[in-house]
Amino acid sequence: MNKLITHLQEYVAKHLLFDASAHILVAVSGGIDSMVLLHLLQTEGYKVSVAHCNFKLRGQEADGDEAFVKQYCQKHKLPLHNESFNTADVAKHTGESIQMAARRLRYEWFDALCLVHKYACVATAHNANDVAETFFVNLSRGTGLSGLTGIKPKNGNIARPLLFATRAHIEAYAKTNKIVWRDDSSNQSTKYRRNLIRHKVVPVMEEINPSFIKSILATISRLEDSNVLLRNLVDEKLEDVIAETGDKLFIHIDKLKKLKPLSLYLYELLNGYGFNADQAEAIEQALERQPGQRFYSEEYELYRDREFLVIQPAKEKEVNKIYLINDDFKTENLPIKLYFKVVMNDAKIDLKQAPTVALLDFGRIKFPLTLRRWQQGDRFQPFGMNRGKLLSDFFNDNKISQAEKDELWVLESDGKIAWIVGYRTDNRFRVSEKTTGILQIALT
Repeated sequence: MNKLITHLQEYVAKHLLFDASAHILVAVSGGIDSMVLLHLLQTEGYKVSVAHCNFKLRGQEADGDEAFVKQYCQKHKLPLHNESFNTADVAKHTGESIQMAARRLRYEWFDALCLVHKYACVATAHNANDVAETFFVNLSRGTGLSGLTGIKPKNGNIARPLLFATRAHIEAYAKTNKIVWRDDSSNQSTKYRRNLIRHKVVPVMEEINPSFIKSILATISRLEDSNVLLRNLVDEKLEDVIAETGDKLFIHIDKLKKLKPLSLYLYELLNGYGFNADQAEAIEQALERQPGQRFYSEEYELYRDREFLVIQPAKEKEVNKIYLINDDFKTENLPIKLYFKVVMNDAKIDLKQAPTVALLDFGRIKFPLTLRRWQQGDRFQPFGMNRGKLLSDFFNDNKISQAEKDELWVLESDGKIAWIVGYRTDNRFRVSEKTTGILQIALT
């Protein structure tokens, strides 16, 4: 089947997947697709190594796959990376589906192997039927134009040299070249959406049109062209709506709402950050509500501020982390730069200071001081007031944005907030005529 080899050469060259001297890591499950891909790359003389994952989900069958791949690599003198994952335990711990956990574990491991061993790319055996199945999977979930454009030939360090080949072509090549492979019994189960589409939907479409896979690839190609055109138009319109500051993206709400159709612009914008169609709809509804709502994709979080939608990398907040400050005022381990000084209270002290400087009655201070992130329900007594106030109300009154709140720290003494760092001191620690010593703290 030299025809398949010729098409492989053309496809690799067209999409610049890798060059002739590349050292390629081939993901091999032991199934027909990956065994054919490995055989093709070996036949073409590429330098290859093999990576095999045992996800410990199919008992003896998975162990048999592992032994099969090991035996093949030993016979053909191919370097093998073999890894086992307790996928079910990982999924239970993280709350992911087993399929998502397996996918994440696999690709994180591939990334690590490429980094350590300097592989040019990881070659996976996705084929034309996978492209068609992915089209229907995304269609069934609800998606935009980009979700219908299928699997990409290359994404980061992942290369997919067999996307042009149908499963029928792969089976014919395997038969002609007497390639041995292992069948995965889980591929026959229709409890998974992709398998249901593979065994129930695609065969019906092929009855209607025997060249269905070829036709859908042509359709996807046209959709890709349409998506490029759409993205260019959307990006042009969004230029005046979005701004980047550091790792944050600010989307001006009033300007965004003037774009029509709003739902299309919003979806195309958010989809690039991993938000799905349902989330985009919920975010559109949040534009008419009070600030504060948050939404999360796999890698990003979005919150609705007063004037902006803000997208930033998802990260764990230091809500429960505290830093203790003793009376020696050692500050090397603090997450922010604070300067402490104790001075006597006399007429030379100017009690009117910028918000970045706090003057506190040293006699009312109890050590150690505690520096931490603010939390919902925190209360303090603003300077000049005789009653307490929720920090959240103080933020709203002073129009402090969500982005500013995310970066805010409070300084406590004996469980009482003495200073909202950079904003306001607490009246219970105010300097008065009876104050003898003043603790001066500067945010630098």
